Amino acid sequence: MSIPLTIVIPTRNRGHTIGDTLRTCLQQPDDFQILVCDNVSEDNTEEVVRGLADSRVTYIRTPNLLGMERNWEYALTHVKDGYVSIVGSDDGLMPGAVSMLRKAIAETGARVIRTPLLHYYWDNYPEPEYESMTLNLPVGQQPWWWVDSQEELRLCAERISHHQRFFRRLPSLYNSCIDLSLLREVKAKHGDIIVSKMPDMFTATLCAALTERYLFMGVPTTMNAMSGSSNAVAQFLRGHLTNADGRHFWAEVDFPYDPQLVEESADPNIVFSLPVLIADQYLKVKKLGYPVPDIPFERVLRATVEGAPRWRQREQYDGALAIARGLARIHGMQSLCEDLIAKHPFVPRVGDRHPTFFNEEEKAYEYLDMRPFRTTGVFSASVELGRICQLHQQQAEAQAKLPALPKQAMDFATVGEEGLLTWLGVTTAGSYLCGKGLVCTNQNQNLLLHRLLKAPSLASDVQFVSGSDKIGAQKDLEFILVPRSAELLAADRVQAAATSLKSNGRLVVIHLADQLPDCGTAFTHDVTLPLKLDATEGVALALARWWKRLPEGRKKTLLHLSLKPLAGYLATRMGGETSRRQHSGWCVSVFTRSAY
Repeated sequence: MSIPLTIVIPTRNRGHTIGDTLRTCLQQPDDFQILVCDNVSEDNTEEVVRGLADSRVTYIRTPNLLGMERNWEYALTHVKDGYVSIVGSDDGLMPGAVSMLRKAIAETGARVIRTPLLHYYWDNYPEPEYESMTLNLPVGQQPWWWVDSQEELRLCAERISHHQRFFRRLPSLYNSCIDLSLLREVKAKHGDIIVSKMPDMFTATLCAALTERYLFMGVPTTMNAMSGSSNAVAQFLRGHLTNADGRHFWAEVDFPYDPQLVEESADPNIVFSLPVLIADQYLKVKKLGYPVPDIPFERVLRATVEGAPRWRQREQYDGALAIARGLARIHGMQSLCEDLIAKHPFVPRVGDRHPTFFNEEEKAYEYLDMRPFRTTGVFSASVELGRICQLHQQQAEAQAKLPALPKQAMDFATVGEEGLLTWLGVTTAGSYLCGKGLVCTNQNQNLLLHRLLKAPSLASDVQFVSGSDKIGAQKDLEFILVPRSAELLAADRVQAAATSLKSNGRLVVIHLADQLPDCGTAFTHDVTLPLKLDATEGVALALARWWKRLPEGRKKTLLHLSLKPLAGYLATRMGGETSRRQHSGWCVSVFTRSAY
């Protein structure tokens, strides 16, 4: 018997997005329940839902307009049993999500499961530089692992200034899968499950506090999308603070902020401080009697002021300072607050994606522009990203089977893929690289190549030149090594190489297998040796291995550097020229000077 699972989709006036959301759910081949809880929509939301006509979908409607937390609570009362997850009505499920969750539950018995965040921005998102962009694409992680709940709550409290850890690591009903019986125990004891204006943040704290440990999956099962009508837009972005969605967001709210954090005279509808909102959830869960660590108010104050310049607009920055000054007055920290404000002035930002804001805690997350994929919404994006995540998973599984690379290869890898390919080429063609020789390479590789080629088993008299135009400056060479420099095989340089070599000298070229150099009549092709690791799998996996060992300052773009199968896939999907590297592996070709 399959594990009961219900996907709850709270919604209001999302007829333009909920169809895509439901299609991501209905693409799952599994038997599970989808509950749409419509908060008295005034558009065609009900028509879209009923038009899909799938027996797995149940549509209910609230009796009157509710705040978001009450809408969630109302929806949960209509879930029968088993596990539950909340998905926004502009969000989506990833392909295979239900089967992945059931497998994790069956194999681990976990009652709380957190999955990684995967953001997608609809084309009507108010900040155009984010349009159709995927943010925080998780790559190369293990299938799942256990997280100590109290330790994670402690870390989130300690690092409250880097508040994205809270959103990415704690198990909210949103982006997580929770055993409903845990939540019913809370309801039986307290009358309500959710007692906060911020139900996603509250349940993140609550669900962690309810269990000693929870399961964290390495593969995303949901896509957290942002559109022009998202609650976060209604809550925070300028131009949306007073619109109908913004007013609805705070409608019928019964749960004020904790008076230790927010003054009673403050605007009850907006708090431009995520540290204050996080601290508010900790205090609320603690008052219910569940174990959560204390967060010092001074730490909350510092995090609020220090994070204020991250807001894009002056209105938001000023709102954060107003909250900070109120917190300072409550706890007698006005002098400290003003000193901090003086050190953190507002800095206007346009088109800045705030990498420190989003990427501080999770180094294995990347941006991916989805516009070249021509995605039209969350459904088409989920299909494309599902393929990408599957490639990541295959990459990780194959990587685990690779033997460790020698230290010498690791040294070469520190200068990038070209260095690793050079090491592979030199070791593969080592028997051809003896005596007096010339190496054409870039300056970054010279030191490493020099050390490698000075090894007793290889050449004893090697000169290094940067650029193939230097060929011809020496005579009577035993070999010329050209790592990945196809341009050097132009006719004039081939001629120069031929005249530089002894009659039995050899030209050794590292190249793509399907790009065999044409050396004309100057050389006779001797042999082509395939590299031990090819560019479509082995090199990428080897790079992924050494990438993890590099200092953080050396890490740049994991997607573009170490995941070559993904790069080839992206090149294909973008409609451009497919990367040649996906067709075949790298080879070492050896040419002997012709007698002419």
